[in-house]
Amino acid sequence: MTTKTFFLMLAVIFLSLILAIPACSPSVDCEEDSEHVECDVTAGAIDKDGLQQGKGGGSGSSSTAGSSSTSSTSAAGGVSSTEAGAAAGAGATGAGGAGIAGVGVGTIGAVGGGVVVVGAAAGSSGGEGSSGGGDSDNGSDDILKGSSGEVRVNLRWSSCQDLDLFVTDPCQNNISFGNTTATCDDKQGTLDVDANVSTCSDNPQENIFWTEAPSGSYTVGVINSDSTPEATPFTVTVERQGEREEFTGTTTNNAVTVTSFTIGEEQTTTTTTTTTTTTLATVTDDHGNTREDATVIQLTQDPTGGANEFESLTSAEIETEDDIDYFQLTITTFGVITIETTGDLDTTGSLENSEGTTTDTDDDGGQSGNFLITRELNAGTYYIKVTGFSGNTGAYTLDVDFVEGATATTSTTTTTTTTTTTTTVNTDNPTIGVSSFTYDFNHIVGTTSCPQTIGTLEITNTGTGTLNWAIGSTIPEWLDVSATSGTAPSQVTLQFDCSETSSVQTGLTITGTGASNSPVQVTITGNISN
Repeated sequence: MTTKTFFLMLAVIFLSLILAIPACSPSVDCEEDSEHVECDVTAGAIDKDGLQQGKGGGSGSSSTAGSSSTSSTSAAGGVSSTEAGAAAGAGATGAGGAGIAGVGVGTIGAVGGGVVVVGAAAGSSGGEGSSGGGDSDNGSDDILKGSSGEVRVNLRWSSCQDLDLFVTDPCQNNISFGNTTATCDDKQGTLDVDANVSTCSDNPQENIFWTEAPSGSYTVGVINSDSTPEATPFTVTVERQGEREEFTGTTTNNAVTVTSFTIGEEQTTTTTTTTTTTTLATVTDDHGNTREDATVIQLTQDPTGGANEFESLTSAEIETEDDIDYFQLTITTFGVITIETTGDLDTTGSLENSEGTTTDTDDDGGQSGNFLITRELNAGTYYIKVTGFSGNTGAYTLDVDFVEGATATTSTTTTTTTTTTTTTVNTDNPTIGVSSFTYDFNHIVGTTSCPQTIGTLEITNTGTGTLNWAIGSTIPEWLDVSATSGTAPSQVTLQFDCSETSSVQTGLTITGTGASNSPVQVTITGNISN
């Protein structure tokens, strides 16, 4: 045997030993027994190029090198490898790719999830891998809560803030936490997921869907209803007839209009489903939602009135169904104030003193659904609160008129011999006082006794003189009152006669002869359930 032949045989033995050793990726855990090595690919293992494995996957494949065998089982997708050209992510069936990338490369190839031997020369091919099964798609379907349908709107965020999703359907119904279902053209929309109402969810979401959607325009919005609101980022996903869009934005304590779209003949269709990310600006509120953020209004001389008459006109808008406009007013002397709104918006107004106590409230005392409040005020700081009735939105004008001093009446008596002028100061200034401006009750049909007492309305005179009062509004059939007029002080018993089976609401308008704040509105709301 020559020296050359001897070293050639040693090289062959050395290469045979290398090819018989099973190899595993550094990201793979291996266990060895006397016959073979098993390698378990764990979720999130990285291949040689540093690529993340896809989720979903199944069993891998076996490859053979010499007399030993190796097999691997993918826990969450196969190991991607550019040298082997194998399928990654979904763990698809391998085709038995090359076990070696080439002489001196020493890399690991993978076919379908099987492990291929590392060596310095060409090795044997891996066996055909079985299908990994599963799916590498990690789209939004995996994380959205709630039901889907022809139209679906989903809101998700990542904090304990109480965000609320609302959608206005083609019939102008608002679906939200306060009205979880609405029917339009015999097709119902439903809020089926509501989060962070009383407890904090670790994955808060809200979801509104239509199994069959009515044709027309939809508007999507988000509002932060938390008692201590903070700026909160959110994501809204809109699915409609196979198309999907995503929007991101931030809301603090104002409503954000996210998007609008149309279902039906006017709908703009696209050939491919795309994902659009839009950063939204927070809607600017023209007037503050709290007393601390109230808009300060100034009274100026009324050019058409007397020297003691002052006025203020302020343009405003209720932007969303939850919007509140607060105004601050300071007067320096006693007088009579008249507060009202004008315009097409149906408004509700309240007057609060400097301590936050509501002294007056009204709904329809003015023209065309506008509120109207008139009363005597002492010097001090007061707050005016304006909302849209029943969630109505739109523009309005706040009109404040103030007359300084007391009202005086003058009568003159003339004879043929003398002229006597008598000035009488009117000291009869009654003011309507009520025990409460709102009464709420709950009634369970068939369980709560009938008639059900709602409460007792106490009517008093907080001014001077005599107060003769009357209920000036129409009393609904379901409400029984023990008296409709009288002289203060009076007590009026309010009862529900159980004739209705759905929730009810009404406003009682209390008027008083000569009362400075007449009329006064008292609201009664009943939640009726089966």
